[in-house]
Amino acid sequence: MDKFKMKTLFICLTYIFISTSAVFSQSSWFWKNPMPSGNDWYDFQFTDSYTGYTISDNFSILKTTDTGEKWDLIHTKSDLPSGVSGAFRAVFFINSLTGFAGSNAIFRSSDGGLKWTYITSLGVIVRSLYFTDQFTGYAACDKGKIFSTTDGGINWSLQYSAADTTADLNKIVFVSADTGFAVGKRQTVFRTTDRGNTWNVRYLSWGFPLYDINFIDHNTGFLTGEYGVIIKTTNSGISWTYLNRFTPNNLMSICFISQDTGFSVSTLSGSEGKIFRTINGGDKWSLLSDLNIFIYKINFIDKATGFVTCEGGNILKPPMPEKPGSLKYPVV
Repeated sequence: MDKFKMKTLFICLTYIFISTSAVFSQSSWFWKNPMPSGNDWYDFQFTDSYTGYTISDNFSILKTTDTGEKWDLIHTKSDLPSGVSGAFRAVFFINSLTGFAGSNAIFRSSDGGLKWTYITSLGVIVRSLYFTDQFTGYAACDKGKIFSTTDGGINWSLQYSAADTTADLNKIVFVSADTGFAVGKRQTVFRTTDRGNTWNVRYLSWGFPLYDINFIDHNTGFLTGEYGVIIKTTNSGISWTYLNRFTPNNLMSICFISQDTGFSVSTLSGSEGKIFRTINGGDKWSLLSDLNIFIYKINFIDKATGFVTCEGGNILKPPMPEKPGSLKYPVV
């Protein structure tokens, strides 16, 4: 994953047209606050329609409270215990006040991200965080390790360690309190049906590293990875089907907003940053936009409001509608 990491971040807020042939013009994107910072911005999350966070190297955290119109630097590098890195890779907020950030350690905030408390060092890089409720959370890490907490992030313990230590994990999600998945290098898919007490590890036969996983419901989910690989399950991960590749480059992220409609981004550093859409549950994909820049992640707050994180160290946004609820174009 490191060779594909973005150098800096901008977040693009976009409205998706109904027509599958619609292509966004780069001229419709505008510079937003803040201007390039030089930091490497990684994961991001919105806790509601207005409030979102993104994190970076150097213990830096940005926060917006107006749906990405303005981003404020709310925290910068602090003194850290020996051996603990402030280079964040993952963020997850349980609610508007309580959130967690991961580097090679876990940090916790109880005031909406203004102050962060060092909790514990894990000894490996945390790539993804996920909580199923206010008490139970999981951290997917390098070397095939998964850590968990059952007391709201106060204490963390190693829950699983893969025999294959090259299986760095890039993403973890749960579709219920019991059933969860983690994906990573070596075409690895981890699956649990008992809240992580046991994990079933599968190495898919296609052989490509996996970067993201997204479920529409408990049964239907998608994996994306290197060389345009996209894989689908309709039985909650018991079996997976390889779909036709529609791009030769890396599919870094995928997000569905309904049973039929989803978005994915492919990227090739310095030359391609394409956004694709499907309206038939992933069977076929159409190009919506090519930003010609590395895209890291795509996510949606609702059916009208989506974000992509890209290299460039900026926050970009298309024109807002004249008033809320009155988009100039129909939304999906």
